Amino acid sequence: MYGCGIGHVHRSFNRRIAGAVLDKNVDVITLRDPDSLQELSSMGVTHPDVRMAADPTLSLSAASDDDARRFMQSRGLDPDGKYLCFALRQWKGFDDLSPFIEAAKYAYEYYGLTPVFIPFEQPRDIQPSRAAADGLGDIPHIVLDGVSDVQLMLALLLRMTLVCAMRLHALVFSAAAGIPFIGVSYDIKVAGFMKYAENPCCIPLDGLNA
Repeated sequence: MYGCGIGHVHRSFNRRIAGAVLDKNVDVITLRDPDSLQELSSMGVTHPDVRMAADPTLSLSAASDDDARRFMQSRGLDPDGKYLCFALRQWKGFDDLSPFIEAAKYAYEYYGLTPVFIPFEQPRDIQPSRAAADGLGDIPHIVLDGVSDVQLMLALLLRMTLVCAMRLHALVFSAAAGIPFIGVSYDIKVAGFMKYAENPCCIPLDGLNA
């Protein structure tokens, strides 16, 4: 098992079964955060060679800056502008996008950051991205859908001033690119990565406000 995050497995029976299956059938497990290491240990996994390792996506390289500039220009964006990137997703029980909308308005009005919404998983992330963008009214903004090349995605993030993301790999890519990032945690894997990255800017989804 390569580059894994472990959790949540709540019920004691399920934890025993999952632990037993892993213990019997897996030789090596690499994990992307210390919380996953603790979770495996508490599930009784002792046989495999378990190792902490960086998330595999941290080793990806970005497309050229020229590619990023050309793409942004093709979508009507100034490559040298100031942008706040949002990477949102749908999640059960969460349908109030107003904190993101209000934060985007604030960032534009006080810091001149143009909101850019990038759906990391398509087509699932397009709907929340467009819904949040629609709430901005006359404030300049854009939804950058149709970005399917991971290297181009990384190159685009290098052009962002700040990233605010629910999507784990938007946060991982931002860390790889050296861009400041804020995590909105809907799952242990997001909080675990933010802790591993030593980034305190992590807000639980159920406590989110603008």
